[in-house]
Amino acid sequence: MGIITLAMLLIPGLDAIAKLLTADLSPIQIGCVRFGLQALLLGTLLIRSDKILPARQVLLRLMMAGFWIAGSAGFLFWGLSYLPLANNTAIFFVEPLILMLISAALLGESIQRYQYLAVIVGLLGAMVVIRPNWEAYGAAALLPLLAATCFASHVATLRHLSSHIGSLASQFWIGLFACMWMALAVLIGELLEIEFLQWRAMNMEQSSLLLLMAVVATLAFGLVSIALKRAPASLLAPFQYLEIISATALGYLIFGDYPDALTWLGTCIILGSGLYLFYRERRTQQLLR
Repeated sequence: MGIITLAMLLIPGLDAIAKLLTADLSPIQIGCVRFGLQALLLGTLLIRSDKILPARQVLLRLMMAGFWIAGSAGFLFWGLSYLPLANNTAIFFVEPLILMLISAALLGESIQRYQYLAVIVGLLGAMVVIRPNWEAYGAAALLPLLAATCFASHVATLRHLSSHIGSLASQFWIGLFACMWMALAVLIGELLEIEFLQWRAMNMEQSSLLLLMAVVATLAFGLVSIALKRAPASLLAPFQYLEIISATALGYLIFGDYPDALTWLGTCIILGSGLYLFYRERRTQQLLR
């Protein structure tokens, strides 16, 4: 639990760095370099491993997972160029609820009535957060919601894959494919002159921040992998909400942003519905043992 806590407090640092960089670089460019450097770092660690090459079927699924995580990062970083850090993070945390809907619709998983109720309550909480942000930032308030949907699709794509490939090798391939998808998006942006997708010149400071971003990402997700090997996911899952605390603190210290009352209310509703789901699922698992 200590390891997962450290990881969850580190992850919003990625978003804080991205928010700093979006003032001068495109969100797609930031994601492309971040995933590329992350894959390079992980590849260096795994170069002597004989488990780095997955089967073809697994590789295709990792390619799709890379597509979804690239979309998630792109929308998330795009949202950070408009929204305060804590607000962006709060809306993104409807992801577990969207994942449940995707699992029911596409994976055929059975969903209980209380789970649907929790999803509805959580999405209402997201609307409470989105409403004042919509008035202030317009349609940009929906970008973290799109990021959450892409991330939920990413997680659903990776379901039941852990027995076929190690977590670090999985992160390597996902980062590599995400970099490739984003590089393709940049190429399209250059050809069609789409400013949001275009590559911009980087100075030494920006390059250093991108490298720091990749190092923090590799460390944070490495810690998540270690934690999941030492404790069940049902125990560790609620700790992901610590990201909101870290995001709020970083948003205040670096950007001078502090959530208003409606954002706090919506965040509490989202947290409550998510934690209720985790509690019910863990209790159900304990009863089945």
